[in-house]
Amino acid sequence: DLAGRVAAAAAAREQADAAGSRVAERADGLRERVDRARGDDPSVAARRDRLRAWADAAEGVLDARRGLADASVTADRATAAAATAARAAGFDDVIDCVRAVLSREQTDAYTAALRARDDELAAVTKRLEDGALVAAAAAPEPQPETAAALLELARADEADAVRTLAHAEEAVRALDGIAAELDAHLATAAPVHERFAVLDGLSRCLDGTGGENSRRMPLSAFVLAARLEQVAEAASLRLAQMSAGRYALVHSDVAEKGARRAGLALQVVDAWTGQRRDTASLSGGESFYTSLALALGLADVVSAESGGTTIETLFVDEGFGSLDEDTLEEVMDVLDDLRSGGRVVGLVSHVADLRDRMPARLEVVKGRTGSTLRLAVPA
Repeated sequence: DLAGRVAAAAAAREQADAAGSRVAERADGLRERVDRARGDDPSVAARRDRLRAWADAAEGVLDARRGLADASVTADRATAAAATAARAAGFDDVIDCVRAVLSREQTDAYTAALRARDDELAAVTKRLEDGALVAAAAAPEPQPETAAALLELARADEADAVRTLAHAEEAVRALDGIAAELDAHLATAAPVHERFAVLDGLSRCLDGTGGENSRRMPLSAFVLAARLEQVAEAASLRLAQMSAGRYALVHSDVAEKGARRAGLALQVVDAWTGQRRDTASLSGGESFYTSLALALGLADVVSAESGGTTIETLFVDEGFGSLDEDTLEEVMDVLDDLRSGGRVVGLVSHVADLRDRMPARLEVVKGRTGSTLRLAVPA
C-alpha cells in the first residue's frame, strides 16, 4: 500500500513539474511582451502615465483648436456686422468709422450741448401749451377801440360794485342793530314762551299729537273709547246670538290701516279660531248682522245711560238678502225678541221670505202712472 502511494505521489509530482514548466514558459512569454510594450520606459506604469499625459495634452490642443475656430467665426461675424453698421452710418468701411470716433472730451461736450438744447425745447414747449397762450393764439385779432369800450364798461361796473358794497355794509350794520333788538325782545318774551310751551304741551296732549302719545289718541277719543267698550260688550250679546256663538266685538286702540290716529277701532273675535281680526274681513252677510248687533248694543247703552229710557222704534233698511237661511232665522229671532219686548221693529227689504214673518206690511206697488202704497194687515 505504501509503495502504491509512493508511486502515485511520484506520478503527481511529475504532473506538477510539467505544469510548473508550462507556467514558467508562459511567464517568460508574458515578460517578453511586457518588455516590448514598456519600450524605453523604466516600467509599464511610467509608460502609462507618460501616454496619459500625451493624451491630455492632445485633448487640450483639440479644445484650443475648436475655440480658435469658434473665435474666428465670431470675429468674422463681428467684422461683417461692424462693416454693415459703418456703411449704415454713412462710412465707407470700419476704418473710416474708427477714424471718425470722437474723443471723450468731445463726446462730453456734445452731450452737454444736446442736453441743454433738450431742456430749452421742453421749456419752450411747456410755455406754448399754456392755456392763456393757446387761447390768445386762437382769439381773433385785437381791436383797440372795442377793448377801450369794454374797459369803460368794466370801470362803470366796478363803480356800481363799490356802491353796492357800501349799501351792503350799511345793511349789515342795520341788521346788527335789529339782531340786538330781537335778542332783547326774546329775553323779554322768554316767560311768555315758557307759558306757551306748557299750554302747547297740554293742547297736544288733549289733541293726541304729543310726542309721548304713541297712539296719537285725542282726549275725546280716550273718553269715547270707554263708551265704545260698553257698546261692544252689549253688541257682543246680540252678535253671539246672531252668529250662533261664533263672533264677538272688542274695542281696539290700535290705529287702523290708513288712519293717522287710534282709539275708536273695533275688532272681531272669532271663537272658531280663537283670534282677533279686522271687521273688514267679514263677509257681506256677516257685516250686516254685525252692524245690526252694534246698533242694538248702542241703543242698549243709550237707554242705560239715559235713566232707563228705551228706544221704542227701530228701522232696519235692507241687508237681509246677503244672509243665508240659518243666519236669517237667527237674526229674525233677535228682532222678534225685540218686538216681543215692546219695541216696534220696521224692516225695509225686497226678500220675499220676510213677508210671512211680518205681521203688518206696507208694500210699494209699481204701476204705469207711478208707485202706490198698499197696507197688508193679517186678519
